[in-house]
Amino acid sequence: MTVGGAGDEDRWVLGHVASPLLGIACEYGAMIGVIGDYDAQNPTHIATTRALEVLPRDTSFEWIATDELSGRVGRLDGLDGFLVAPASPYRDTNAVLEVIRSARERGVPLLGT
Repeated sequence: MTVGGAGDEDRWVLGHVASPLLGIACEYGAMIGVIGDYDAQNPTHIATTRALEVLPRDTSFEWIATDELSGRVGRLDGLDGFLVAPASPYRDTNAVLEVIRSARERGVPLLGT
């Protein structure tokens, strides 16, 4: 697990993957976007991360903060699936709903908790 630098990169990036929000391609076979506002003290976020860390080697994931999504959901087109993280309220609930709608309309797998 690494933490980025300043600005848009200042967030958790897990699984050693590049950020689709920053326009950098994923080097793995499948990429899952975890939509939620990661909190290292939240037991459900810790458990979610641990569960995702045992995915097959060619599958990776990234937590994507909800307040980074407003008006940018189209930039998530390169992701292979989504997990809507537990522990609402989200900082931007409308952005979460936009991701859910977009996944449904495009036929992208999505799991909500």
